[in-house]
Amino acid sequence: MEIKLNHSLDKDILMQRIKTVFEQLKQEHSDVQIMEEQWQDYSGTFAARASGIKIKGTLEVRDDQVIVKANIPLMLKPFESQIRQIFVEEFTKRILSE
Repeated sequence: MEIKLNHSLDKDILMQRIKTVFEQLKQEHSDVQIMEEQWQDYSGTFAARASGIKIKGTLEVRDDQVIVKANIPLMLKPFESQIRQIFVEEFTKRILSE
């Protein structure tokens, strides 16, 4: 699954917001195990497991766009549009809102 979101923020500010939200999510969802989280410049990789379901992905911040790619398990494919919608809503609310 690939999600592209347009933005008009400074890349450094945007990356700081993303990292802050990752930390908040760890605190809010102790049932989610973060197995990998690595950041370098304006990109990162992540892997998480919840209820036996593993999701891996990448995030890249460009000058005017954020690109998130996530490998979702086959069993979640029927729910991909709902997952996408929730992600876009939460990302916009928590990170892109100025």
